[in-house]
Parts: sequence; C-alpha cells; structure tokens
Amino acid sequence: MGKPAHGDVPRPSAWRALVADDHPSAIMMVTRTIELAGGAIEQVVPDGDALLDAAGNERSNLAVMDLFMPGRDRCLSLLRKLRAVRPALPVIVYSSLDHGLVASAAMQLGASAFVSKVSAPGVLLQAVERVMQGECYLDPSLDTSQANAHPWNGLTESERRIVGAVSRGLSLKSVAAESGRSYSTVAAQKCSALRKLRLRTDADLVSYIHDHGLAFLIQDV
Repeated sequence: MGKPAHGDVPRPSAWRALVADDHPSAIMMVTRTIELAGGAIEQVVPDGDALLDAAGNERSNLAVMDLFMPGRDRCLSLLRKLRAVRPALPVIVYSSLDHGLVASAAMQLGASAFVSKVSAPGVLLQAVERVMQGECYLDPSLDTSQANAHPWNGLTESERRIVGAVSRGLSLKSVAAESGRSYSTVAAQKCSALRKLRLRTDADLVSYIHDHGLAFLIQDV
C-alpha cells in the first residue's frame, strides 16, 4: 500500500514512538527497528490502559501497538479508542493476530500499517519507513482480498453483536435484556446471521469462529 496516511510528515529524526506491548522480545524488536529507521522511543507501556493514557502526550508522533494486551480494552476496541484519543497519530499494529480479517478491520479503523510478528524483521522496518514517509503499509504475507469478501463482512452490526454474544455462551434472552430489544428481534437477527454464514447451530457457530480466526474480532462486539 502506498497511499498517503496523514498530512505533514516529520523528518525521520523527529519521529518519537509510543510503543505498547507486554512482550520484552517484541519491545526490543520495535525499539531496534525504530532506531534503525532514524527515529527514537518516547515511551514504552505494557497494557492498553497505559497506552490510552500515554497517547495524550503530544511528544509522541507514532504509535506501535500490539492488539492483545492486559487492560480494559483489547483488539479492535483498543485501536478504536486510541484513534479517538489521537485521531492524527499514525498507528502501526504489530501483532501475532495475523488473520486477514483482523488486518483488514484494523486498516479500516485507521491504522497506518499492520505487520505480523511472525514476519521477518525487515517487514517491520519497511512498515516503519513507509509510515514515516506518510504512507500506509500492509504486511505482504496477509491476504486481505479474501478477507474483504468473507461472509462475516456481510453481517450487520447487530448481527455481529449477537453472534459474538452467542459464541461467548450468552442466551438470546440475556442478549435481548442487555440490548433492550425484544426476544423475537434478537432471535430473527441470529437466524439471519447463521443463514449468511451458512451455519445451522450454535455449535457450528463456535467452530466457525475458531476456524476462521474470528475470536478476536468478536471481543469488540
């Protein structure tokens, strides 16, 4: 991907990164990569709550974050909140959650780059350099073309929420009570979701979510 990600681009030496990860090896990799690209580390935080607090620090002008860390918010919910706190802050997602659907959703939420932790170190370096040039970057090992055509994307927001709740073991009665909708509405939306995903039972749904790497997406619904 080479489209511009943000407005005015600082000089490489002016880039100061906020790094959010709870794995020392990943922090070392990101630190070396940022420095190799000519930037510097402003702050390292170990969880999502600290990331959102630190994002208010205007001294950082780049964030490199994992999606699955301790904290109240994880995965796409954490990214969404970070974007709300600092809408103009370029964000590189560096994660082991390297499913195409997750990468596609992260980019749609405004991430400037998505890199898998299992990729070679040079991939992260290329992502950092591209973002420092004001561009977007997607790890070439991730196939988002198939992800964009995935049946999951055909579900409405309400259907996704119900699928997520059911997969976590909640009953339709509980979903209806929590959402303020009638039981019949919730049941109809569940049936619609199963039909779109070409599934028949709740057990089929749980297996489908696991097999297609959707478990981390439904944490946000």
